[in-house]
This record gives sequence, structure tokens and C-alpha cells, in this order.
Amino acid sequence: MKIYIKIIFTLITLVGIFITIPSLSASSNNLEKNPKSVGTHTNDILDSFKESSDDLLDIGSQGGEIGIYNFLIRIARDLKNFFYIIATVYFLILVFKLISSGKSEEELGNFKKGIIWISLGIVIMQISYSFVKLLFDKGVNQNLADRLVKNMIEPIIGILEAGASFFFIAMAIYSFYRLITAAGNEESVKSGKMTIFYSIIGYIVVKLSKTLVEVVYGKLNCPSNPFDPSECIRVPKVEGFSGIVTNIINWANGFIGIVTILMIIYAGYNLLFSGGDEEMVKKAKFTILYIAIGLFLLVTNYMILIFFLDPINPI
Repeated sequence: MKIYIKIIFTLITLVGIFITIPSLSASSNNLEKNPKSVGTHTNDILDSFKESSDDLLDIGSQGGEIGIYNFLIRIARDLKNFFYIIATVYFLILVFKLISSGKSEEELGNFKKGIIWISLGIVIMQISYSFVKLLFDKGVNQNLADRLVKNMIEPIIGILEAGASFFFIAMAIYSFYRLITAAGNEESVKSGKMTIFYSIIGYIVVKLSKTLVEVVYGKLNCPSNPFDPSECIRVPKVEGFSGIVTNIINWANGFIGIVTILMIIYAGYNLLFSGGDEEMVKKAKFTILYIAIGLFLLVTNYMILIFFLDPINPI
């Protein structure tokens, strides 16, 4: 217990030192604004002190308030990276304890809890760092909303979207496997079909949500322009016949891709476990034909988007 108290006290002390030191650089910023007397020994000492402190804190020519804010952002970044290192070491310890303990239920439970806490900590630290960066970054212009969306909102949405998509695809594949191994069980066949249907609907909803919002409300795009870095361009919502066709083809491509993957699995299963059964081989051949048709549709849709439409955004 005493060791933990010492470690916590040391960390608090170091954080306090890192936060209070930048005030020295802020005061030294007055040297750039106030005229100094040539040959004054005091100003020479202050100049050397300013240069050394700026080099130590990596504030450079900015100094002053902006330098302090940038220094605080670097502290947040370093704390985040330090936490990632601790989380990595803790994960390795959990893995080692799990392997060395055999099949202990207690260690397995500790491993699951550790994974949950590590994942939660990583998400919190990343969000906190993004919040600090947005709070103390003084380059405020019309890019702020775009940076807020890209640094805080889009990562969260991306994680949720990827997790939901993976879940629905995994459920569809598992249900497809249950259909194959049902062996005539009507209840299993019905349950598998309904699960596949709901999985496809869920995947479509996840993929279309962001697109539908952008179609209705449009989106903001702030490109990197060396002549005007604060320039933001609002990408208009998709309108007209071309926009409707573009979105329909995009949605159809996603659906056809899922069906094609499932049919590849089904054809492979029939070929591997046919055992010379002509009926299973025949089903596999027809499935391969449908796979070829699906791939042809994907290529055709892509050609339509490239050669026959005037895309507003690259697809």
C-alpha cells in the first residue's frame, strides 16, 4: 500500500512541475515586445534564459500563451501515450497469467475484465486527448467544426459502425452455417433464415445511416489549401437523377457483396463435403454461376459510376 502511495505522490509531483514550468516561458515573451537597452547585462541573462527554457519545453519561437497551450497539448499527448504503454504491459501480464494458470475460471474472468477496462481506458484517453487538443488549440477559424467532427465524433461513429457491421456479418455467416448443418430440422432452418434476414437488414441500416444524413443535410469539407487554410467548402447534398442513381448503386453494391460472400461459402461447402453426390455438385456449380453473375454486377455498377455519371464526390 505504501508503494502505491509513493507512486501516486511522485506522479502528482511530476504533473505539477510540468504544468507550472511553462509560466516561465510566458513571462519571457515580454522580451520580444519591450525594447531593451543595448549591452544591458540583465537583458542578456533574460535572453539566454528565454532561449534555454524555450528549447527545454520545445515551445520555440511561439512562446507566450500559445506556447503554453501547445505545451499542455503535448502533456495530454504524452499522458495518453504513457497510458497506452501501461495498458500494453498490463495486457501482456494478463496473457501470461492466463496461459500459466491453465484453465482457471478465476483467471479467465480476470482476463475478460482486464480487456474491458483496457478498452474503456483507451477510448476515454483518446477522447480526452482530442477534447484537450480542441480546447487549447488556438488556431480557431471555420475549420473548428470540421476538426471537431473529424477528431471526436467521426472516430466514435467509425468504431460503432465497424463493430455493428462486424456483428451483423458474423451473425449472417453463423446463421448460414446453421442452415447448412440443419440436416432437415425445420426449426433450425427457419431460425437461420430469419437471422440472416435480420442481419442483412441491420447491416444495410448501419451502412445507409451516414449516407442518408449527408444526402438530406449535406456535409462540410475543409480541404488543405496552402493559400487559404481556413477555407471550408460545403459539399452540397446529392440531388437530381444522377445523385439518386449513384446512391442506389452504392447500396446495391454492398448488398451484392454480402450475398456473394455467403454464396462462395455455400459453394465451397458443397464441393468439399459432396462425397461424390451429384446433387450437391450440381448445386455447387449453380452457386458458382450465381457468384460470377454477382461479380459481373459489381463490375458493371462500377463502370456505370465511372463512365456514365458525373460524380460529385469520388466513390
